[in-house]
Amino acid sequence: MGYYSMPKYFQEMPTIGKPLVNVKEDNANELKAIEKDIHDKIEEILAKGITTEEKLNERGQLSAMQRINALVDAGTFCPLNSLFNPEDNKKMAGTWEPGQAENLIRCSDAAKMMNIPLVYLLNCAGVDFPYQDKVYPNRRGGGTPFFRNAELNQLGIPVIVGIYGTNPAGGGYHSISPTI
Repeated sequence: MGYYSMPKYFQEMPTIGKPLVNVKEDNANELKAIEKDIHDKIEEILAKGITTEEKLNERGQLSAMQRINALVDAGTFCPLNSLFNPEDNKKMAGTWEPGQAENLIRCSDAAKMMNIPLVYLLNCAGVDFPYQDKVYPNRRGGGTPFFRNAELNQLGIPVIVGIYGTNPAGGGYHSISPTI
């Protein structure tokens, strides 16, 4: 596979979706209510974890979601892994937990199906050691996302990773992005 240009990819990227016809007001209102429920659930889930945004902000830092929201237009970012949590884990200050690889695999599958870039904002402290036997093994374990990212790169789909902080596990994560 030859080298490709990121700007060219975005210039030639097809538009996803098309305008609705015959919009029914009742259906639109029902969908807006469902979207609100989903939004509220996402807000609830994102508020869980060890470090709250307030604590980070007091130290002059931003949370991952605050950093993403500063980079994108309002309402355009869809965090695909916010609701799906197969192991019902809290976010543990950036450590890999059982079930996290499944989120990454689902996101890479979506990027492949829709032919859209896969973007990570990474601040990882490595694997939560007591659970490493549940994080890495099997065909959908912790190593699979790395393979999937290389596969996306071969298809010409950008995989972009912004690595934040000192990131003790970061030495191994440069390979998570074969594109950038």
